[in-house]
Amino acid sequence: MTRVMLCLVAVISFTFLAYLHSARAETVQTLINKARNGNIQSQIELGEIYFEGNIVKKDYKKSKEWFEKAALQGNAKAQCSLGYMYEQGYGTMKDLTKAMELYQKSAVSGNAEAQNSLGRMFLAGNGIPKDSKQAAEWFEKAAAQDHDMAQLTLGILYLVGDGVEQNKEVSYRWFQRACDNGLDAACDAVKNNKK
Repeated sequence: MTRVMLCLVAVISFTFLAYLHSARAETVQTLINKARNGNIQSQIELGEIYFEGNIVKKDYKKSKEWFEKAALQGNAKAQCSLGYMYEQGYGTMKDLTKAMELYQKSAVSGNAEAQNSLGRMFLAGNGIPKDSKQAAEWFEKAAAQDHDMAQLTLGILYLVGDGVEQNKEVSYRWFQRACDNGLDAACDAVKNNKK
């Protein structure tokens, strides 16, 4: 009886995996068809799928191509993702100037991730002159949209007075907001910086 059950489980598992593989391939092909017709959401999804490599083999060049198509149509999320690829050198040569340009377009459109990325680049002087004041301004915009890392970083900037006037109360409030958004490092900062 046990062997029969094991065989049955194996057959069912194999059949399910074959179905799952087929369904994924069909889903990707459907996305490709839509994306080729200019569907921005499908282009972004394909960019993410090829970047992550969960459904198809990881392919940064294909990821970049799909993000590029959506970015050229003015999509802020795609511009931000493409900026990250240029910043890190995924699927392309590292180009911090191009990354900045894409982050800037996306950030002006209100994309919190791009605003945080600009803040990071200005704070570190990554490919541009270091400018803590401008970094704080971008972090502020992203933090106002509940971007937890921007909130944490802003808390640190207020704690040490980098790019902003030092203010421990404001620092604590940003740490608390990031903690409320589930960022463990911010919760640690709240514990370590009690009023």
